Amino acid sequence: MFLAVAALLAAALVARCSRLRLATALALAWLLALAWFAGPLVVAAGLLLAVAAFNLGGWLVPQMPSRQAVATTVGLLVIAGIGGWLLALPIHYRLAWLVALLLPVLLRARAAPGQLEALRKGWSEAVDAHPAWSSLAIMLLGVASTACWIPSIQADDVGYHLRLPAQLLADHAYAAAPEHQIWAYASWGNDVLHAIVTVLAGTTDARGGLNGLWLALIAGLTWSLVAVLGGDRRACWAAVALSSSVPLLAGLAGSMHTELAATAALLAIALLAVVAPRRSWLALACLFAGLAALKLVHAWSALPLLAWCLWRFRSRWSARAALAAATLSVPLAGSSYLQAWLATGNPVLPLFNGVFASPYAPVANFDDPRWHAGLGPGLPWTLVFDTPRFLEDGRAALGFASVALLGGWLAALLEPRLRTIAGVATLVFVLPLFGLQYARYAFPGLMLLLPIVIVAVSTRMRRGSFALLVVGLCALNACFIPNGNWSLGVPALKRYVTSGGDPSEVFRRFLPEREVLRQLRQSPLPAARRGNVLATDPSRPYVAELGRRGRNVSWYSPALQRAAVQAGRDADGSAWRALFARHGVRWVLVGSGHASPALMRGIAGAGGSLFAQSRDVQLWQLDHAPLRQSPTR
Repeated sequence: MFLAVAALLAAALVARCSRLRLATALALAWLLALAWFAGPLVVAAGLLLAVAAFNLGGWLVPQMPSRQAVATTVGLLVIAGIGGWLLALPIHYRLAWLVALLLPVLLRARAAPGQLEALRKGWSEAVDAHPAWSSLAIMLLGVASTACWIPSIQADDVGYHLRLPAQLLADHAYAAAPEHQIWAYASWGNDVLHAIVTVLAGTTDARGGLNGLWLALIAGLTWSLVAVLGGDRRACWAAVALSSSVPLLAGLAGSMHTELAATAALLAIALLAVVAPRRSWLALACLFAGLAALKLVHAWSALPLLAWCLWRFRSRWSARAALAAATLSVPLAGSSYLQAWLATGNPVLPLFNGVFASPYAPVANFDDPRWHAGLGPGLPWTLVFDTPRFLEDGRAALGFASVALLGGWLAALLEPRLRTIAGVATLVFVLPLFGLQYARYAFPGLMLLLPIVIVAVSTRMRRGSFALLVVGLCALNACFIPNGNWSLGVPALKRYVTSGGDPSEVFRRFLPEREVLRQLRQSPLPAARRGNVLATDPSRPYVAELGRRGRNVSWYSPALQRAAVQAGRDADGSAWRALFARHGVRWVLVGSGHASPALMRGIAGAGGSLFAQSRDVQLWQLDHAPLRQSPTR
């Protein structure tokens, strides 16, 4: 909350000394803070991607209310779909992507002044209509954006999401190698966009540039959906405030997961379905394809929206239009699936491998036994007060709306103009929970449902009661933001801010593997850039930032996992030495509290010398005399 107070005081001072509204000053304060802590090049890369996406999407999205946010979302998913087919080509240089992204901007340069003026005018009118509500919304959105500042420390990011961006940055091409990373062909739409920002910014910690953009798009699309459903501007800003206060939104902003992108896509589809502009089938095809390119579960949860759109546009569909939509959507969605099928025999590796029997994964259907809590009428209550049954995070990670606004949900189902979209959004929320009760997959549906419920509540309550309900709910949600992800519940952000943005302060305390790998990457020694790095703790396979050089002995790499188990049975370490030689390992990452005697004998027999240490994590160099560099703690 200290950061929120600091931002408010700074924005109030700027607003007092200028003609800016408080909400505008707050937006500028949070944007500058993002540029300072995430990096100016990271933010610049995100802005360039946004402008290019808007201009690209502008060719596909017809004139309609809130066209800017919808066109940008469409453009981003088109870029992700095209980029997926280009990953293996050695073309991913900063200059190449600068040219590619500037091209649509230059082609539509004449329209830029008008677009900027429309954006400025729309923002001013929206803020002037309700200064207090807009300030609350921007404040809470800014608080969520602070998760974009921290370098990546979440397990999925450092275990595999960073692998694709790191390869494009280091090697300018992506070599999937499913034998070393079982998720190498997993739906990579969002990772492609992260990789573009990474290449442009020149750093693997470029997550904040894209996630900040997704947060802005979610806010803009939420505001617009309320407006087209008949809500006044007070309700529009209230919906943005409530959505921004959901703890899991900040948790996702601190990760490379797909749910932020899926939320934006669902909101954009809902907007198109409500407004129903002519010639919108291309945009709808791109959005549905983008959901499939992000993750299959998002396409599955969007089926009710797809059915509704087909019904809404039934009088405009023809065989020719359907064929054209399929011709566009299949290539945009299919890059990872087709390449996985050709390379491994399983288009969704490692999922459903009991059906496809790929040799790169165990012949069994992938399942996580943790997430089988079951569904029942008490779901709204248990999601709030027993969240760990559905998610790794703390209680109320999805906020309190499912309980506090249950009456508003029923009101939306009874309201004639909201009944259909409320029912569709409810199905979008519930559908991903069938089969696997994992709440993160239901998050995009919840974010679609919230603005619809806010419209129903705002029309049935007095202004004072409505304000008390929404502000109180936002305040309650904000108190539980640390439960949105483990990285928010520990003082990682505090350490990062007080150190002036030094990632070492975060790495040493919370992820020492990244600290020793950072020293390896920054070392001037030529040997530091040669050979593979093996993470030998099966519970901590955190070498994705090394790209193709990273190896691990966890379930992410079944063959190496089996080899490591066998090597551990050879007391003299010779099996470990053979494993190092067979896989080109010259660097070994060891958790000193978990290293077996056989492993340490293998390192010693391979001429190992300690290169760096952070807390209980050591990095050993093989086949070289001891280095002059002293181990750091």
